[in-house]
Amino acid sequence: MTMNVLKVFTQNIEVFSDLYHLLENLSLTEGQETEVEGVKVSGGGQVDEEYLDTMRVKLDVAVLKVKPGNVTILQHSGMFEVLFPE
Repeated sequence: MTMNVLKVFTQNIEVFSDLYHLLENLSLTEGQETEVEGVKVSGGGQVDEEYLDTMRVKLDVAVLKVKPGNVTILQHSGMFEVLFPE
């Protein structure tokens, strides 16, 4: 399965949570950037499940799952990566 990635540059889970509903319909191409309520958001292109499997085993990565929509969220390196299935 291939997933589209949005990178959200904040370390604050509360800020991210407030923005999440605005990200669901946001479509950015790889490298394209925008600001959502003052937070930088960048298109991360597409990744496959292998990327997700690699990230899941890293000790410095938190993995969150949003069951409606089968969305996966990775928190690491001062950002959140939101993986939306195609």
